[in-house]
Amino acid sequence: MSQPARPDRALSAIDLLRFACAAIVVGYHYGFAFPLTPPRPLAGVVAAPVNGLWFGWVGVELFFVISGYVILATAERRDARQFVRARVLRLVPAVWICATTTALLLLTVPGVDIGSVAHGWADAVAFVPIGVQIDGSYWTLAIEIVFYGLVATVLALRRNDRWVWRVVLYLGAISLDYWMMQAAFADNPAFPTRARMLTLMPHGVFFALGAALRRLSTNTWSWRLAVFSLALTWGCCFEIAVRAATVARDYQLAIGPHLPIAVFLAGVVVVALAVRLQPVMAITVPARHAARIGTATYPLYLIHQAAGAVVIAWLTAAGAPYYLASIVVGVLSLGFALWCAAIPEPWLRERLTRVRLLRAPAPDRPRIAFLRGG
Repeated sequence: MSQPARPDRALSAIDLLRFACAAIVVGYHYGFAFPLTPPRPLAGVVAAPVNGLWFGWVGVELFFVISGYVILATAERRDARQFVRARVLRLVPAVWICATTTALLLLTVPGVDIGSVAHGWADAVAFVPIGVQIDGSYWTLAIEIVFYGLVATVLALRRNDRWVWRVVLYLGAISLDYWMMQAAFADNPAFPTRARMLTLMPHGVFFALGAALRRLSTNTWSWRLAVFSLALTWGCCFEIAVRAATVARDYQLAIGPHLPIAVFLAGVVVVALAVRLQPVMAITVPARHAARIGTATYPLYLIHQAAGAVVIAWLTAAGAPYYLASIVVGVLSLGFALWCAAIPEPWLRERLTRVRLLRAPAPDRPRIAFLRGG
């Protein structure tokens, strides 16, 4: 069974799915988590939670699937140095801009510990994987970076994207085994600790599923890979069920995992069909608009939580109802993200390319002198 050719450009379905994931994460924080467990800037602000938004955290799990899909595609075209350079230039500018903005806003909160804010900012801009976090959303960056480091190491040792695929496959198998053991022997499986997350065992199934979907959509169909993808999907759904149980326990709610699992599976279908959907997406959604939304997703995710809480507090202190303030801040966060992706990020990225280690590699030069001339 033949499959579509590999796309040379970004896939609009992936870009729009990224944005949808960020949007439901924002909805989860503003509509559910903040009213139940207000962060410090919102201490004393009373609002009833929107229980229909409790599942929004599953957008993070979909981010990991998308990352596995995209990173496998990236590794197909780059060596280790090019891969690391691309990841640094993609991650660093937004984190530096958003972490600095968040720190400045947090300093306006009465009674804030300046040392704690400074420590959190320093850890964020240095990409320290553990310790004080300037924003709760940054926990996913450490997991992503460990995954990128694994891919870069394989490229450096083997210089072959086929080995990247094999290692990601092994990662998925190990992670799947981790969740199978949890299902078999743990009476009440607990959501993993930060240290365990950094081993990639809990989330490796998501990265591997994304990579498997990439292979299935761009290469000859394989029933073995399809069956393994279903097994990985089971592992992903089990992790989601464990996290749903943790949310239910933490917030004392009678909820099951069915809704976040359904949302997750819908997102997986979009990823699986992204290549086939591209001709339709190109007609219905201009590629430049989808790409712009896709690039704004990362700063939106980074800026909405702690910084958003501060601005919501300002608006509620001025007399605005909580949910009106939340909607306004959600729109402001999106506007900031679009601006960040369009202006300061490219500016900072261009200056980072002047750093010797991040300069683009020079094109290969002919070894024989007379081949240079006419």
